[in-house]
Amino acid sequence: KPDNFVVVKDYVSESDNGFSVTVGDIVEAIEFDDEITK
Repeated sequence: KPDNFVVVKDYVSESDNGFSVTVGDIVEAIEFDDEITK
């Protein structure tokens, strides 16, 4: 089961999938790829 966490910084993916989050969103860690963990 993936951990959920609250976004504390706006993030827009630089890849073509158009994934983005805004501050306060609650997301599943599984949705992120290595791009955000660097």
